[in-house]
Amino acid sequence: MLVLSVRDLAKSFGARTLFCDVSFGIEAGEKVALFGPNGCGKSTLLNIISGRMEPDSGSVWSQPGAVLGFLPQALQLPGDLTPSDLCHDPAALGRFGIEPAVASMPMSVLSAGQHRRVALEQVWASQPDLIMLDEPTNHLDARAMDLLARLIRESRAAVLLVSHDRYFLDRTVRRVIELTPQGTRSYSGNYTAFRARKDSELAAEWILYEKQEREEDRLRQAASREMEWFRQAHRHAGQNDFLRARAKKGAARARASFARVERFRKQRIEKPRDADAIVLKMGQARKAGRRLIHASGISKSFDRPLFGAADVAIMRGDRIAIVGPNGSGKTTLLRILLGLESPTSGTVWRSPSASWFYFDQTMEQLDPSHTVFESVSCAARERAPQEIRDILGALLFRGSWAGKRVGVLSLGERVRVMFARMMARGYDILGLDEPTNNLDVESREAIERCLESWAGTLVIVSHDRYLLDRICATTISIDDGILRTHCGPPSESMTDAESLCGRDGDPIGRADHAAGAAHATDPADALVLQNRLAVLSARLSDASAGEAERADAERDFMAISRALAQMRRR
Repeated sequence: MLVLSVRDLAKSFGARTLFCDVSFGIEAGEKVALFGPNGCGKSTLLNIISGRMEPDSGSVWSQPGAVLGFLPQALQLPGDLTPSDLCHDPAALGRFGIEPAVASMPMSVLSAGQHRRVALEQVWASQPDLIMLDEPTNHLDARAMDLLARLIRESRAAVLLVSHDRYFLDRTVRRVIELTPQGTRSYSGNYTAFRARKDSELAAEWILYEKQEREEDRLRQAASREMEWFRQAHRHAGQNDFLRARAKKGAARARASFARVERFRKQRIEKPRDADAIVLKMGQARKAGRRLIHASGISKSFDRPLFGAADVAIMRGDRIAIVGPNGSGKTTLLRILLGLESPTSGTVWRSPSASWFYFDQTMEQLDPSHTVFESVSCAARERAPQEIRDILGALLFRGSWAGKRVGVLSLGERVRVMFARMMARGYDILGLDEPTNNLDVESREAIERCLESWAGTLVIVSHDRYLLDRICATTISIDDGILRTHCGPPSESMTDAESLCGRDGDPIGRADHAAGAAHATDPADALVLQNRLAVLSARLSDASAGEAERADAERDFMAISRALAQMRRR
């Protein structure tokens, strides 16, 4: 039974057409994702369907008597009310992890993740027939996301959701509706199936495009031969009427051939274009020795033990994910393995012939006074200037962008500079600390494709489970100070212990940390700052976060990054 029908919707803002000819239907109980690049109008479309906004044209129909539950991207819950005040059934708040003590606190003192949980409970409590969720995983920790995914799957209601979390989409939806400026297309299956279909379609378009290029070349050559035959026949015909008549017929055939070329050009498909996205291609790793890193009995402590008495071996070709709660020591372990930080006890051996690249989530390697071009060229002095420009162009730094100062770039743009530095040389080991933060889905997928095809050794710290499952075969998890090694998808090792200190687990106020970061001197402060940095990184990875929220988080991220860099230099 159809619960929602959208027909020929169109919406513009000023001279810009956001979308037009949008039509689709959703059946009872169906779980559907609305997908498209940033700025294509997904949130606008949900607001139109919910009645919060009017379309320029088109219509929205819902089943008479159907109850609609809508979670908007930007929440506006009254700060003077409590979760219990806002929910019809306060006892049900536990469904989304709101504890009794929290349920009686005013919303003004609760975190963004707790606001999201309360809003989700409001949606579920209304017992809707159609649920619409706009970026529902923002600010939720791993445990809350797993719970939400289960509730969506088990719900009898139809669900239409917008999310940039590919792992979450894979676990919840069975159809993907792609929104474009020209309308919508529907794909059965989850996000991975959708992505495979899109890749297959693009490959088929390229085959057709190349085939038509060959056919156009054949027609053009045939027409040119006809015209050349006419010229020669006309030249040799002289005053011979018979030969002149034959030559004229040849000219007619030549004109007809050129007309066929023009008709063919009008019918041909355009050159396939997979929207502007990052293109990465790294030099292959050298054949270093089989054993690259061996850590024996390493431990790390600040004012308390971080982890202790662990052995880690990294062999050539390994793809290793490091996972654990915020503050468990993931970044510290990676830095110890690469020789950037010393363990409190134990030893680390590294192959003297192996080269490595460290992608620091603070990006402290970047000199703000350098231009984009200078930042990359100083990392690979053996590269010719044109080679550097080609690398920058592949990362969308074209024209005047290469001359911009690093200090004026956004965090996402700085991430691209870091990848340009990585691409400019060949390495044996890549140590990547949250490499996909601040990037959109298309750019993340470009990075994944690059890392998949690269034959070197990878050690990755990330909260992006889709990235880790696609790239890594081995996981080192840190839980209660103990390092454990697992084989198989890293997401299986990301336990509830990790989620307890997720995005919602920020126990210290933003302003306090931002103000105090510059004055931190005790080594124990580094652990606190790294924990805060991880929380900010998670917030900045929310592609849909508001401009003011992102600006605040970015300012604090840079302040804490500078403080950590100063502490490491002391």
